[in-house]
Amino acid sequence: MKESFVIRYFKGMVSPKKIVETRSKLNWIQLVIIFLFLMALLLTPFSLQTTAQENQLKQALPHAMNLVTKQDLSDLNQMQIQNQQKTGRLFANKRNQNVVASVNQNGWNRLNIRHHNGTDYQLTGYRNAIIFGPRYLLVTDQNGKGVMMRYPTKKVARFQSKDEVVQFVSQNWFNNHRLTMQLMFLFIETSIIAALMLLITIGASAIFDLTCRHKLSGQHRIRQSVAIVLLSAGLPTIVAMILGVMCKDAMFGLQVQAALWVLYLVLAFWKLAAPKVSVNRELKKMVWRGE
Repeated sequence: MKESFVIRYFKGMVSPKKIVETRSKLNWIQLVIIFLFLMALLLTPFSLQTTAQENQLKQALPHAMNLVTKQDLSDLNQMQIQNQQKTGRLFANKRNQNVVASVNQNGWNRLNIRHHNGTDYQLTGYRNAIIFGPRYLLVTDQNGKGVMMRYPTKKVARFQSKDEVVQFVSQNWFNNHRLTMQLMFLFIETSIIAALMLLITIGASAIFDLTCRHKLSGQHRIRQSVAIVLLSAGLPTIVAMILGVMCKDAMFGLQVQAALWVLYLVLAFWKLAAPKVSVNRELKKMVWRGE
């Protein structure tokens, strides 16, 4: 019974010996599929790092996200947010050029909000601001960045601490831009992983091709070199994916994958390039020469 491509690949990547034996059994289309499969495995831990993406706003607006004081928290506790609307207490706590406020529609309309650079918002007259409007929340920072977002549909619990306010703003901002953010992170992560894997694949394949030509068939020499490299990446990538998911650290998974991949490549190179020497024959030659 003929083995399927998937079974052949998984059986071929378990050891350096199997890697060398399987090198000629994979065609170019199958190698491309293997490359994409390995990339998908490495992307898995990144897709689970939603919390890290939600925290991006804390880094982008560091001054504004530290505005809330105990007095602000007391006032914020008398607001209600539900069904994408804010109701309850109105207030404006101004400190120098900083402000935390809850305004009605008239107060919101009087705000001089500038929209520039496509996405950044600024509030004229204030360096840092957190403004809870009736339908929108505005946050601006003295570094020139600012965001405006709609409220969530579900009811928001009353804030018990400054950290809860910061967490609400960050998570709500991420939810407003979830699709855009995830596509952006996916593009960046895919580009980095693809570049890294291509670099190692091309470099290692070139080394195999230059040093092991006599062990590779001339007609499919390059294809066999690429097959050895991608077969060597199988187990390291699976191990890296599992560790990245368990440790919730995608970069750690990438480091593990790179280290194990290089180790497997060295073992496969040694298996393919090392000359097979008969110990008994060499000993007989040494005895015959009187050494």
